[in-house]
Amino acid sequence: MAIVINNLRHTYMVGSPYEKNALIDINININDGESVGIIGHTGSGKSTLVQHLNGILMPVSGSININGIDVNKKNMKEIRKQVGLVFQYPEHQLFEETVFKDIGYGLSKQGYEGKTVEEKILQTINIIGLDKNLLEKSPFRLSGGEKRKVAIAGVLAMKPKVLILDEPGAGLDPKGRDEIYDAVVKFKKENNATIILVSHSMEDLARYVDRIIVLNRGRIEMDGTVAEVFKNDELLKNIGLSVPQITCFMRLLKKKLPELNSDVFTVKEAKEAILGYLNKREI
Repeated sequence: MAIVINNLRHTYMVGSPYEKNALIDINININDGESVGIIGHTGSGKSTLVQHLNGILMPVSGSININGIDVNKKNMKEIRKQVGLVFQYPEHQLFEETVFKDIGYGLSKQGYEGKTVEEKILQTINIIGLDKNLLEKSPFRLSGGEKRKVAIAGVLAMKPKVLILDEPGAGLDPKGRDEIYDAVVKFKKENNATIILVSHSMEDLARYVDRIIVLNRGRIEMDGTVAEVFKNDELLKNIGLSVPQITCFMRLLKKKLPELNSDVFTVKEAKEAILGYLNKREI
């Protein structure tokens, strides 16, 4: 088991008039190599939850175990080798003189040096899709998409067993967003990594994860496969969420074409369902 969370609770500003329970009795088990999406409206506890997984925040009560290691202040060095966390707009954290140094910063902190660092950086830019010619350039002279890739590459280079991404496609055009997600998929396949994806995009979750956890006011509202969660469109609507737009379209189309399979959640699935329907009609 990659991640075991038992009865996790977190409260902000304890003892003050502004005390707020951000997480309440969270219990989650995530298997090695699993891809999990986390969704919820603003303030539901998504970011608070993932920040517990590498020790940025500590539980008020409950426990977290990552690959057999308890998350506590004594184990921070080992936990952060296991868990890579990519914040929303990670390019805001770039600071080194060159792309090479920025990607290699975390590696140097882990004790790697010389040829080993260079090899790991070259492997990583191949995964993330960065041109080798950019390595000696200043990261601040790159495009927005390239900066995002450099920032994510700095995390991937350390080959974490658990990779957490908080809105990795935010602010990018569709091409840039797809490139980031494709790189994450490639990294997962090559390293059997466990992926946790926080996103407001139901379409992205439908394409890239197998399981979705829905948070609402600090509690787990739903936890199931993509199909199980998105079939509960009324419940999602009641807590301020929605199903993918293509699913809404297919359900409307089904009213005109009753035999059409509308339980689809990506454009690719919709295309296959419509072609399948048309082929049956021709027969």
